[in-house]
Amino acid sequence: MEPSSVKVGVYNLAIRFVKTAVLWGSIYLWGYFALSPGWLSGPLFLSVLRYQQKKEKVSRISSAQATARTSEKEVILARVQDLPAWVFFPDFERVEWLNRVVDQLWPSIGYFITHLLTIQVEPLIKKSLDGLTLKDFKFKRVLLGNIPPRIGGIKCYDKNTSTAKNEIIMDLELTWAGDCDIQVSIKGVKASILDLYIYGQLRVVLKPLIHNIPLIGGIQVYFLNNPNVDFEVGGLANVTDLPGISSILRRVIVEQLARFIVLPNKVSVPLVNNIPMKVFKCPEPA
Repeated sequence: MEPSSVKVGVYNLAIRFVKTAVLWGSIYLWGYFALSPGWLSGPLFLSVLRYQQKKEKVSRISSAQATARTSEKEVILARVQDLPAWVFFPDFERVEWLNRVVDQLWPSIGYFITHLLTIQVEPLIKKSLDGLTLKDFKFKRVLLGNIPPRIGGIKCYDKNTSTAKNEIIMDLELTWAGDCDIQVSIKGVKASILDLYIYGQLRVVLKPLIHNIPLIGGIQVYFLNNPNVDFEVGGLANVTDLPGISSILRRVIVEQLARFIVLPNKVSVPLVNNIPMKVFKCPEPA
């Protein structure tokens, strides 16, 4: 057995011992001071409510992960609820072929996202935390896992109905229930972001249309509205289970995601060198 595994086992055992001691100590003090049982109703109700919310969150993430591992047809036959957008909206089309392409490209996409997090997102989060006297934020490790995002449906706007003639606009129903393991450090306190869940309407714009290969000048990506984001927090930030670093980490990640890739903020990737960036920042005339 490795020394690290032994340390983790002893650490978990110590945490369980402390929690059990606190529980039994509270019960003893309650009886010693002869307090009324009515005071237990409030904490008991909050405990049950928190357990139910955590159970529903774990169930939702597990269900989304199972969907990403199997074909869409099998999921539909096994469960009628949580159907993809193409079932309810006729203008959304199935894109199983695109999901297979994303699955094969996921290692390369993961490398690009890792580079994006460490180079562009990390300074933004660090700047946001400076106002909260929490400095020295850093991504220690970024592992996005083996489960790629899944596209439930895609809507491509016709050139006659699009707001501009020199671009191609597509709306994607994106779900990512990943098995990622992202480790961060805040003031020396390490925390892990686990089982990241993101769901939202992602817009992809191909612009401008050009007459040479690759036929499009660049790609623009952004969420139309704030996506639904959820994740588990591990490491020392979760051990305390207090509204401290854990809650701050959740709030900052959601805020920075909105500032980075939620409308009016957009991620633009030019594919041709002679395309000016103002093409992506300014909307095309109708």
